[in-house]
Amino acid sequence: MSLTPYSLIRKLMYLRRPYRLCKPKQNQVFTYDGLLLAAEQFAFVRNVLLVGALGLFGPALAFGFLKRRTLLAVWEAKALLNLWRAATAIGRVSFWLPAEWQKIKDSEISGAGEDGGSFSTTSTFDDGLGSSFMSLRDDE
Repeated sequence: MSLTPYSLIRKLMYLRRPYRLCKPKQNQVFTYDGLLLAAEQFAFVRNVLLVGALGLFGPALAFGFLKRRTLLAVWEAKALLNLWRAATAIGRVSFWLPAEWQKIKDSEISGAGEDGGSFSTTSTFDDGLGSSFMSLRDDE
């Protein structure tokens, strides 16, 4: 079997197919990474990457290389890692963080009325983005 430019292009296009299908999920992962970093969830991102790399990417890559020694095995392992990252990031941003922010909001609103005063706009509540943003602004 001779390797012509046409057959080489066909093989490369075949290998790119799974990777091309994963692009929308990768975009979602990177978007949610930005949201998690903006919410200062650094430890969560670290833990998700550690578990994903050691528990999913590594074994999938090893299995893929045992099965076939192609770049496709790397792409499949990376796709599995990105699916893990997307699932955990969506769960964190869409479900866990809003619940935590609501708890903070409720505790600050209920705490404002205990001293007989009223809730004012000078409160330190910052829509749940974390008190460190307020402290950074106060330090300037």
